[in-house]
Amino acid sequence: AAAKEIVSLQGDEMARRRIEQLAVKCDAGALTPEERAEYQLFVEVGDLVALLQAKARRYLAEHPAA
Repeated sequence: AAAKEIVSLQGDEMARRRIEQLAVKCDAGALTPEERAEYQLFVEVGDLVALLQAKARRYLAEHPAA
């Protein structure tokens, strides 16, 4: 059950909008140091969630009855 929950994780709409705003500013080279740290945190959390989801998908593929 936990693996299925992990696979279904998604960021909320407010977080997605903020990431998009920060990405646009980053592409323009206009991030403040605080925004750069915030954006980096979003990227790191996204990477961690993606890794956990990949492991959960692999687990579910190997244990179809789970």
